[in-house]
Amino acid sequence: MHRAVIRPYLLYRFFQDFALVYPVYVIYFQQTGLDYQAIAVLLAGWAAAMLVMEIPSGILADLSSRRLSIAAGMVMKAAAFLVWMYFPVFSGFMLGFVLWGCQEAITTGTADALLYDALRATGDQQQYIRLAGRGTLASRAGIVLSVLTGAVLFSVSTTAVLLVSSLSMLISAAAAVCIPEKQHSSHVHPDVRSRLGIIRQQLMAAMQIPGLLSYVVFGSLVTAVYGILDEYDFLYAAYRGVPLAAVGIWGTIRFLSEGVGAWAADWLEQWVSVSRPPRLALWSLAAALLLSGGIVLGGLQAPASVVVLPLYFLYFGAMAAAEVVVSGRVQHVIQSEGRATISSVVSFVYTGFGIIVGLAFGWAASSFGLPAIFLSGAIITATAASIYLSGIGITTVFRHAR
Repeated sequence: MHRAVIRPYLLYRFFQDFALVYPVYVIYFQQTGLDYQAIAVLLAGWAAAMLVMEIPSGILADLSSRRLSIAAGMVMKAAAFLVWMYFPVFSGFMLGFVLWGCQEAITTGTADALLYDALRATGDQQQYIRLAGRGTLASRAGIVLSVLTGAVLFSVSTTAVLLVSSLSMLISAAAAVCIPEKQHSSHVHPDVRSRLGIIRQQLMAAMQIPGLLSYVVFGSLVTAVYGILDEYDFLYAAYRGVPLAAVGIWGTIRFLSEGVGAWAADWLEQWVSVSRPPRLALWSLAAALLLSGGIVLGGLQAPASVVVLPLYFLYFGAMAAAEVVVSGRVQHVIQSEGRATISSVVSFVYTGFGIIVGLAFGWAASSFGLPAIFLSGAIITATAASIYLSGIGITTVFRHAR
């Protein structure tokens, strides 16, 4: 792989998530008087902004420059943290989340498309899962450093936490601009209508790939559950009695689990082919069992609750690996023209599930307590995996019966 691709991409991923505010922003919201339901509404606002901007941002990236689109998104995220600093009320938090949601919409599918085509230009597209996994590891390394320092600095100065977080996003934007971008075929056509026509053709072609739609729906649902549970992890640490000073250690273990899982995704794909539909379903089912075991048994008295705690962290590692291989499979089967748009459609499905699941989890926590969120996540994942696996079996039987 060419260093011109690897270095700026990994720097972009590291600084994208080197945000000292990450481990404390939910706690910060609670300190300002927000309850679980209000926090759920904020997260839903974040997801709604992503939902609205997902597809338009992908189309715009395909029509113009993917790397400049990513840089613009990171500037929006930098602005989001500054808004939180100057307007620490519900409306200010919501505005910040809207800006952050726009950034997520712009960068998610577009970054995948930029990376894949940058590797494809040098004949290294088969290394996508490997580098995407390393990118996730770099991202989690940034989060780990944020967790280890954010809580400490937060106890001294909220302003410093938000300023450093904003600066990091600007560095990420600069790194994104340095990722090589190969001109795709839609750029050859001078008028926007012709370019849109090419993108539309590729989108329709992707929709006709056998099994891709159900794969995207299932993969998006189980990873959306994982993504929402990620947002409640620090509250769960507090629920388990972890003192604020030790939240960084808790977060470090969880993020390292995710980083290792993403790093191992390439190995899992080579040796287990976990991206194949039936194996992805079984992998997700196993992850759901890990999560449910960690939560249910975690309610026991110590030391039993401590002994089973690794089950909880293993769930996050397993789902981080699943997220990488799902992205890799989708990127391998779609065409370069319209890649950012199609990737954004996939993110659109993911975000839609995220809104529904996020609101449901907020209600579950308010009604039945925080552990209900994680048990609900395990049930949704296991049910979806079972239905998807059954559908694969039924489809296979009918195909052989013809």
